[in-house]
Amino acid sequence: MIVSITGHTKGLGRYLYDHFSKEHTVVGLSRTTGFNFEKDWKKIVDAISESDLFINNAYLNNNQNLLFDEVKNKVSKIVCIGSQARKYPNLVGIEYSKNKQQLYNMVDEYTSLDNTNPCLHVDLGFMQLEESDIDDPCKVKSPFYTTYKEVSDVIDFWLDNPKIKNIEFETPITDEVMIQLKNHNPDI
Repeated sequence: MIVSITGHTKGLGRYLYDHFSKEHTVVGLSRTTGFNFEKDWKKIVDAISESDLFINNAYLNNNQNLLFDEVKNKVSKIVCIGSQARKYPNLVGIEYSKNKQQLYNMVDEYTSLDNTNPCLHVDLGFMQLEESDIDDPCKVKSPFYTTYKEVSDVIDFWLDNPKIKNIEFETPITDEVMIQLKNHNPDI
């Protein structure tokens, strides 16, 4: 199987890249591998179109949504990495929440149609932090978080059960997390 992943150089994308590389050919799509979303759109679409599985992981403004719309009928299976933030625009930023909600809606609409390629929307809550992120004041640290392995396990499960359309990793917003969010966004 050929797997293409956007945002594969760090975080969840890096973990998924390493995970799938153990048994599959993986194409990482990022500036470091010659795929710049702002300059190489056709090149990116062409690379994804040659894949069996596309993991739509990188968030860059509305590009994640545009990319899904462009390739949804060109790839056998798609996983779109969403966010629970779509439910909380006042906590994390309206633009980000709006784009993640739009992605959710696009996948939901697409998967409700007959004869579509299997597609999974994964709604993530707080994620484990990288070692380099532990002291970053811009990163929200939650006692409840989803690990990268949990996400890869879900994708592996879905590959064998592609009728599932949405999986949510909901993590609670504790008082400690709310304080951090207010520090990042005083308008909350």
